[in-house]
Amino acid sequence: MEVKVIQKNQISTLLALINEVFDDYPIPVNWTEREFEMDMIENRISLEDSFFLFKDSIPVGFIVIAKNNDRARIDSMGVKNDFRGTGCAELLLQHTLENLKWKKIESVMLEVIESDKRAVRFYEKQGFSHERKLFSLLLDLNDFSPEVYRYKNSNTHIIHELSLQANNIFHRHLNWQRMPSALGNSGDRYYKEVIYDKSDKGHPIGYLVWGENTDNAYIIDTYTVNPDYDLKQIIQDVKRFLRTKTNKTKCLITNVPENDDLFENLVGCNAEILFKQIEMELNLR
Repeated sequence: MEVKVIQKNQISTLLALINEVFDDYPIPVNWTEREFEMDMIENRISLEDSFFLFKDSIPVGFIVIAKNNDRARIDSMGVKNDFRGTGCAELLLQHTLENLKWKKIESVMLEVIESDKRAVRFYEKQGFSHERKLFSLLLDLNDFSPEVYRYKNSNTHIIHELSLQANNIFHRHLNWQRMPSALGNSGDRYYKEVIYDKSDKGHPIGYLVWGENTDNAYIIDTYTVNPDYDLKQIIQDVKRFLRTKTNKTKCLITNVPENDDLFENLVGCNAEILFKQIEMELNLR
């Protein structure tokens, strides 16, 4: 077995392997090269710290790492079915952790589906501890009432500033993908709205980052930036806005931390819990 750094010209090989390894995964995975390149920017994926595992010059495993200052995240990791339970995954992970220690990374985090007991046990054995649960939820958009607030299309710079503002005011417990830096790096990948009270056009009361696919709308993040405006009311109005904009009946929002107020308010808006993930972390110092 040989571990090698993933090169940029090997992204198509990486994606083919990822899609093969996760073919039976509970969450559909079907990365395209464009989506992966956007993820690289948005989530700070570092190819120089990501690796293939080769057997006889054929890639049989991979690990994709994102970095942010002294913290890292395992964005994706897996080995082919025939190599599971053989020590290959441990070899790949330990090589990666040693590299991150050398790079002065202090902690490594990841998310794993709670029901995937095999994967949970594997990471526990490697020293990762449970930090919190992340919930993926589905909102019903069957509300045809007119919007109460006003929405204005915006850009990543303004959304980045508003998300920082929300974090400073409300001390949110954000996961990796909702950090202000991730929203600020998302480019034109999503739609971005600044939310205003119709009676006060000059001062934002919140923001919304969203998109849509064939089946449903989805929310990346939404929050209030004014303590006078209730987050639950903003979410209810965001539902009306998305129904009007997309004509979809369902809206998905993934990986919401249990200790972030966004989760409690989504549940208060009758969001259905689809599945749970466990956020795990390993201290390297």
